[in-house]
Amino acid sequence: MNTLKKSTIFLLLGMSSLSMLMNGCTKQEKEKEKEEITVNVTSVDEAEDKEADEVDKEEKEAVGTLVDASMNTITIRQNDGTELTFLSNNCEHNFKNGLREGNWIVVTYTGEIQGDNTQNASVIKITDNDENKIEKTKKAMKLKAVDETVYATAGVHIRASYSTTSDVIGSLASGASIRRTGVCDNGWSRVVYNNQDAYIYGDYLTTKAPAKDKKPAKTNGSAPATPQQGNEPAKVKKPDSLPAEQQQTVNGKVVEASMNTLTVDVNGEVYTLNIMDAAHEYANGIQVGNIVTITYAGNLADPEVTVIKVQDTASNGPEENNN
Repeated sequence: MNTLKKSTIFLLLGMSSLSMLMNGCTKQEKEKEKEEITVNVTSVDEAEDKEADEVDKEEKEAVGTLVDASMNTITIRQNDGTELTFLSNNCEHNFKNGLREGNWIVVTYTGEIQGDNTQNASVIKITDNDENKIEKTKKAMKLKAVDETVYATAGVHIRASYSTTSDVIGSLASGASIRRTGVCDNGWSRVVYNNQDAYIYGDYLTTKAPAKDKKPAKTNGSAPATPQQGNEPAKVKKPDSLPAEQQQTVNGKVVEASMNTLTVDVNGEVYTLNIMDAAHEYANGIQVGNIVTITYAGNLADPEVTVIKVQDTASNGPEENNN
């Protein structure tokens, strides 16, 4: 009997140990299974936020003609007539032909534009030398046919196409008339000049005739031969055509800047320069206090000095420039 009891006890202990071992294995296996089936679940909101971030970082372009520019903003008019104003004081600028009304401009940005609202757009770069995008936009130009007489509000060039880089084929004196046959959505007007299509930037034209007592426009002291010949606007300078030996460079601190002028302090002397036809290269916009490098020909104190290029390579505004 004692032997039987001992055998029974050992058998029960063995079964208990086996049960515990099996339970332990089962528990480990279950824990392992839990680990293996664990997945990361992303909510719909998180997925939408991630997609929105990717969209916000995508670079896009807005192409149009220059309407206005200041130290902090630039306004362009697109083919459909929509005017867009962007903040331009913290982005790269690259203009090869200066800034003139009617110039074609490419604005590279991230974010979204809704109608004419650019509040959610962050500008990366502004340039006027991206020929591929500009030519594509020109080809998509919409033009409304009209037939009317218009008058020049100032002496203005008549060009072969709707761009300030196109050939000048004539000029219209202040107050002189011309026949307009079309209006481009981006601000240019198609006119008839010497029996052919030509173009004038529309901001210089009006349908209102000048006062009758206004003296006729004159060229070299005599009345123009035709309505299309008149006061020749100031000739566009060709700064880049000047010999290298005539060019000089100087560094100056920006006092004020506009679309056509730049006021700088050079060693305590303040100069206001005409930069309409100069190249502009700014790494991070142009701001008061920035140090810029000016390439020019002539005398800085001479109002007729030719500014070839204005360059600011600093990436962090005046703080970096002043270091």
